[in-house]
Amino acid sequence: MGEMVDVLLAQTGEGIAECELLKWFVQEGDQVEEFQPLCEVQSDKAAIEITSCHKGKVAHLLFVPGNIVKGFRKCTVTKF
Repeated sequence: MGEMVDVLLAQTGEGIAECELLKWFVQEGDQVEEFQPLCEVQSDKAAIEITSCHKGKVAHLLFVPGNIVKGFRKCTVTKF
């Protein structure tokens, strides 16, 4: 099995500590390519897509749409 990596909230921009998860574009078990959109989030500034920084397989989705995501992790990807 490959290395597990977290997809981080930090990708939304400097000074953003939380956001609302609007929707997932992937499901657990999906294979993803680098830069593939994973989800859409809404901060107090804008709605943006979070992309995968690795080619791999989605191992865990940690939140459901409507959740306020605090901290950093949104999902875990197993790198190929």
